Amino acid sequence: MSEKVRKYSPSYVPVHGTKSGYHWHRAQNDEPCTLCHQAFKSYWVEMNKLDRRKGGKRASEYGAYYEPYNRMQVIEQYGAICHLCQESIDISISRKVGHQGWERSLHIDHVIPLSKGGEDTIRNVRPSHALCNMRKGSSWGGNAE
Repeated sequence: MSEKVRKYSPSYVPVHGTKSGYHWHRAQNDEPCTLCHQAFKSYWVEMNKLDRRKGGKRASEYGAYYEPYNRMQVIEQYGAICHLCQESIDISISRKVGHQGWERSLHIDHVIPLSKGGEDTIRNVRPSHALCNMRKGSSWGGNAE
């Protein structure tokens, strides 16, 4: 019997203490066991550490130079102060529009917009509030330091 058939058979139970185990519990409308819950939590923490950006997707649309970076690197380098209004940014707030406080959440602003020939590198981005960044649009913000 092939591995795929066995995996999807009704009697299949994955190894507990794995991400697959967590999803199996959820599919059974079951509360995940402690081992599976811990495994999924560890996976989630690691994935958020990696901060999987859309790897230069917008940069490639504009033909801009791209170097990988993540939000935490931007915060470490420039601090949690909006470079547009000079007020603090609450990095714990959800960035999704409509969630309470989203206006003051973290956005990564390209100082020289990609549409105006800017690069998608840590040297050309700064932390900003979501609302400040949206109001600014693609106006030229000046030179990156």
